[in-house]
Amino acid sequence: MNKFVYINSQNEEVNFLGEDIIITNADDIYSNSWKTETVYNKICGFKKKTSNYKIGIAICKKNTSEIFNSISDIFEKDIIKKEPGTLVCDDWYIKGYFTEKKVSSYIKMANYIAYEYAFTPDEASWHKECRYVYRINDKEKSDRGLNYPYDFPYDYISEISSSNLNNLSAFDADFIMTVYGPVIDPKVLINNHIYQIFGEITGNEYITINSKEKTIIRTAENGEKINEFANQNKESRIFEKIPSGSNTIIINPNANVDIVLLYERSDPEWS
Repeated sequence: MNKFVYINSQNEEVNFLGEDIIITNADDIYSNSWKTETVYNKICGFKKKTSNYKIGIAICKKNTSEIFNSISDIFEKDIIKKEPGTLVCDDWYIKGYFTEKKVSSYIKMANYIAYEYAFTPDEASWHKECRYVYRINDKEKSDRGLNYPYDFPYDYISEISSSNLNNLSAFDADFIMTVYGPVIDPKVLINNHIYQIFGEITGNEYITINSKEKTIIRTAENGEKINEFANQNKESRIFEKIPSGSNTIIINPNANVDIVLLYERSDPEWS
């Protein structure tokens, strides 16, 4: 575990691997269980059981009480607002709340306190996102007046008639695909499976396809959101998940495309 933090709904952070905190127990986050569903005593399905993660920490500093109170306040703000925070373990994250606190040891003269929190997930799975960026050459990008809503730390691909999309997960993955204008009837083929929207995307517009939410939204230059669900290529399943492993991707006609793969696991990968 190289990163273990909690970010509350107000974007305040507790770094469990920071110099102020000693982790005494966090094994629960790598544990999970499945509830079986049966018909006539035969297993017909499984459902992920959601249980609390016990996280033990200790503080031994001159300002122990100040640190203790600050951490408690950061956790409790989510309870009061009824807005989940985000528990991050390396590249994986899960939404939820810290719902219990139990002090196990307190030595005032040594400025030492040890206690255990219980984190209650607000969802069944841990998540990870992996972004792939496909760009036409810089000159053409400039000529077409593109203005991306985000600045990405990736190199542009000089020509993108064909490339690869690598799903590093052992499972098929949901995705968020963003196609930037100007382009007409953009079509993305992944292993010859067609993801296509009919119509024109003008300069400084983009269309976002979310396979998990089953939505297709155009964002106009003025920020207006327009539902493009009816304009999909109905002869191909536009929300088809991306297969595990290496996939060939072809973008036709040449356009600028981002694909974010949405990975899910019962627990974060061990590192």
